[in-house]
Amino acid sequence: MRLVKSRMTSSPLSAETRGRKRGFRFAGVPVWGLVSGLAVLVSILVAHPYAEVGISDDFSYIRIAQVLAQTGHIVYTGWVTPILGWQLYLAAGFIKLFGFSFTTTRASIMFVAVVTAILCQRTFVRAGINDWNASIGTLTLMLSPLVVPLEVTYMTDIPGLFATILCLYACIRAIQSGSSGGAMGWIAFAALSNVVFGSSRQIAWLGVLVMVPSALWLLPQRRRVVVAGVGLWALSAALVFGINYWFNQQPYIQTEPLLAHRIGWHFLKHFSDQILRGYFETVLFLLPVLLIFLPALWRKRHPWQVYLAGSLFVLGGLSAWGLHDIEGWFAPYLVGVMPFLNLGSLRPVFTIAVLLCILALLTVVLTRTGPVETEDASGAALSNRAMGTLLLPFVVAYVGLIAPRAGFEGIWDRYLMPLLFIAMIFLFRFYQQWIGPRLPVVALLLVLCNGAYATATSHDLFAMYRARAAAVNEILAAGVPATSVSGGWDYDGWTELQLSSHIIDRRMRVPAGVTLPTPTHYGLANCPWFYCDMFPHVVPRYTISFRPAPIPGRSFPPVPYKTWIFPARTVYVVPFPDRSVDGQVP
Repeated sequence: MRLVKSRMTSSPLSAETRGRKRGFRFAGVPVWGLVSGLAVLVSILVAHPYAEVGISDDFSYIRIAQVLAQTGHIVYTGWVTPILGWQLYLAAGFIKLFGFSFTTTRASIMFVAVVTAILCQRTFVRAGINDWNASIGTLTLMLSPLVVPLEVTYMTDIPGLFATILCLYACIRAIQSGSSGGAMGWIAFAALSNVVFGSSRQIAWLGVLVMVPSALWLLPQRRRVVVAGVGLWALSAALVFGINYWFNQQPYIQTEPLLAHRIGWHFLKHFSDQILRGYFETVLFLLPVLLIFLPALWRKRHPWQVYLAGSLFVLGGLSAWGLHDIEGWFAPYLVGVMPFLNLGSLRPVFTIAVLLCILALLTVVLTRTGPVETEDASGAALSNRAMGTLLLPFVVAYVGLIAPRAGFEGIWDRYLMPLLFIAMIFLFRFYQQWIGPRLPVVALLLVLCNGAYATATSHDLFAMYRARAAAVNEILAAGVPATSVSGGWDYDGWTELQLSSHIIDRRMRVPAGVTLPTPTHYGLANCPWFYCDMFPHVVPRYTISFRPAPIPGRSFPPVPYKTWIFPARTVYVVPFPDRSVDGQVP
């Protein structure tokens, strides 16, 4: 099997020598990689991601890290499906060094995000993409509105992405290695590092379980490496099984079977809808780069395949009209309507842009003439066939694992991150091979504009969360106990965990002999929120709202906060439940 594009290299120099001659390095790291990491760091700092309150699910994970730092033991809290693994120990180290706070704990993920950006850029280069294009690809991913909010919260998505990219980098290095010893060393590193770093988010273990065997398949002439690699894979698989077995024995974790219900027509319909949306949203996140293909639509003649496929995409694109807000998972479940993050009014624009970019890319694919002679970025790029052999089994396995959730419940946009990373490898390789060696500067400008928007929305989100915390503190300063205040899903979850070792979820594993307390439903006969029975200690008299409502007998001053994208906003302390609209609980 031919693994290397020899036509892309004309110099007899080795890959290592070519790498040294190609660019500058600082502390052993190529400057282009450092620039990518620095851009992510600047985005994080500008967003000012400071808020001493839980955000989305991370309140539960932060509590586990806090207890680990205090006691040295991992104690799950009832709201957790990922193992969390190494990211807990990293956060515990930050807490030991700098003291506990929500920001200190999240800083550990910010650190991982910067390292991931550097690693992403170097992996793109190893995959045959030159430094300029690799940097644009890295910024497209790491500065997207999908990823930036995850870089500043204590979720598992960034550590999981880091584990996947690191495994791919090591696998490519193994295939490109000129010696059996080097190949074996990189295979061992790929497998064992993925066992460790995949422990934060179990689906990242597809690196060692699928990607490493794919890399071994591409090394048939090195029998010793393959034999040793198979043994190492078996050991790694046993370690993965053992860690997962340990996790499933822990109390107060959520068990999530692969098939929760029978597969029927409803499953197939929901699954196809979710997969189609995921496809169009992947294109949406790639828009800053795909827009450069639009001039292809101005050609006078197109092959009939373009018109046929274009018609099918337009029909299929009608489902993309339902693209949901790409940052909707940040919803704090407060009363009233959060005034920003709603992209519904721009949905037609995004839908049209996505369809046009798909059609333009298809036009370029079908009307390409001959390959462009270009210098390989790494000195030994894998062929398209080899790259497909390495990555496509991972994609199939990944989609297969999220398929049950897509069919029964739904998938969050953030699940697309590894697929987005892999899609960019093939897209940028295609551009370099058939269009030109370097993406135009306008692509970088579009990516930076996209990053500026992502940074601004993250800033506005944290401004809102800080205002919410300030409003709650006003109530507490008046002598009201925390259990009498509802600050939203993540705030109330943190309150519950200060009084109990766990929240209540009927899906969690409960130790034998333990009886769960009777749900309070927030003291409401008909509680509208999904978490109404999770926090038995919280029976609120006050809550936080995006709209004012009078409180009989007393008042709390509103808390304004400044945003960058929309005018200044305000949060209010209101009676619980808020019946200011038609006497109903929203």
